[in-house]
Amino acid sequence: MRQCRESRKSYLLPSSRSIRCRAVRRQPWARLLRAYLDSESEFVPSETDIRKKWPIQYFNRTCKCNGNYGGFDCGECSFGYNDGGACETKTVLPRVSVGAMDTNDWTDYRAALRAVKDTPSRYMVAKSDFHRGYTSTE
Repeated sequence: MRQCRESRKSYLLPSSRSIRCRAVRRQPWARLLRAYLDSESEFVPSETDIRKKWPIQYFNRTCKCNGNYGGFDCGECSFGYNDGGACETKTVLPRVSVGAMDTNDWTDYRAALRAVKDTPSRYMVAKSDFHRGYTSTE
């Protein structure tokens, strides 16, 4: 997992040897601590459950990003910083109440929510049916 100095955000790096951290923006590779990864979960259906050893089966190395850099390879700015080459400009976005929006802003907001459903993104979440293969005894 990568840790940025300022924000202390953690990023996991896949165990593939082909992925490299960006040299200028990172510190040397670090091994993930086994004790940190052996955290107990609330629900463990069996001893063979892969979640118990997560993420060591998928991730076994890490980089520590310097400054305001982040991402899986320290190649992008941390959240809240602009990519101006040095990631020094902090982006400030004001919070707006949905109830206080005028008609144009409300329309734009709804269009953005609709677009999110179909727009490809670099950030993905793996989703599967937890109860797949489960048979009820009822």
